[in-house]
Amino acid sequence: MSFLCNSVISQSLQKITLDSAYTLMNERYPLLKSTDLIKASQDLTEKLIDIDRRPAINLKAEGRVQTESVGLDVDEGVQLPFEIDQPLYSVKTFAEAHYTIFDGGLSDARKTLSILETKLQEQSIEVSQFALREWMNTIVVKIIQMREQIVLFDISLESIAAQKGLLQAGVDVGTALQSDVDEITVRELELEAQKENTSYIISGLLRTFEYFIGQSVDPDIEIQLPAFPDAGKIPVIDRPELGVFNARKELVLAQARMLDAAKKPKLVAFSQIGIGYPDPLNFIDDNVAPYGLIGGTFVMPITDWNKTETEKDILALKAEMIRHEKETFEFTLGSRVDQFHEDIGRIVNQIDYARSIAQLKADILSQKSAQLEEGVITPTDYLLQFNAELQSRQKLAILETELLTRQLQFYNERGGF
Repeated sequence: MSFLCNSVISQSLQKITLDSAYTLMNERYPLLKSTDLIKASQDLTEKLIDIDRRPAINLKAEGRVQTESVGLDVDEGVQLPFEIDQPLYSVKTFAEAHYTIFDGGLSDARKTLSILETKLQEQSIEVSQFALREWMNTIVVKIIQMREQIVLFDISLESIAAQKGLLQAGVDVGTALQSDVDEITVRELELEAQKENTSYIISGLLRTFEYFIGQSVDPDIEIQLPAFPDAGKIPVIDRPELGVFNARKELVLAQARMLDAAKKPKLVAFSQIGIGYPDPLNFIDDNVAPYGLIGGTFVMPITDWNKTETEKDILALKAEMIRHEKETFEFTLGSRVDQFHEDIGRIVNQIDYARSIAQLKADILSQKSAQLEEGVITPTDYLLQFNAELQSRQKLAILETELLTRQLQFYNERGGF
């Protein structure tokens, strides 16, 4: 059973879609794991706001010394039924409680602000995914390009091996020179070396790909790309930056609502119970005495010299600036649509030309191959055409990769998939 589990775990991926690769990469990227922490932080912030609304109970002690105390001047000879002789110092210890009955909606405004701050942080993290996708796209396109080069090398090696075999047969019967075979062999070794170097590059790219997705992949893994619609169908802009702009604007509006809440009336209930010397409530009593009181405080700001309105004007300007930033972002992406059409049209035309050229050079190479067999041309003449034909196929492959790269770049830039 253990062996079976280990074999399943160590099994390499044989096939994966680019979208699945994105998902696996996001799961591994440390910054994207912060979403849960941000949400937990918001929950704790809301908990603190609720705690602030609970009654506050404090134990206090006060003591003071004063230059004079309560006194009563009477005419000489007049006697009072009671004596007023307050000491010049006083001490009291008491428990004090405060409870905000009505805060003008300030707590609700703070909660809304906390929610919007969390939303902004989450949207900002999503923006980083696009830089990661660009890295992933670059690696995937490079793998595809290098694999196409391997295919081209295999075709060329197969062709040159067949030609080498014919020349070797000629050497064996005395109709060709060994130097002709050696010249072909040199080119064959060069191709083998280029193929091996390309294979090492692919291996390195696959190791990087494995690191990004966190899974082992088969050397021949099939990476399925998304289906691209006709170039004339441009996807709408669906970037997380738009969410960032919206969240920033909502945050500014929430700050304005907090300013409004701060100006609304506040009603706070309070109470005290304690002991003091002299009696804190009865100035006639100069003994140690317990006491208690209960009351309420109503606060209604009358004027703040337009400070709140000025702060709201500043926030309104910030909201307008955010709107301009968003429109600039959309304008920049929109300006690239025409360039995309131009690039696609140019590359497609170049591919058509390159395909025709490659076919013609292949036909010419076939003729040269026959001429070499008949001894009409030298191996050097044949290799010149052989190299030209290989270069034409490589150029075609490069153009096809350029088309793929441009499509991936454009669709990723607009958030099309």
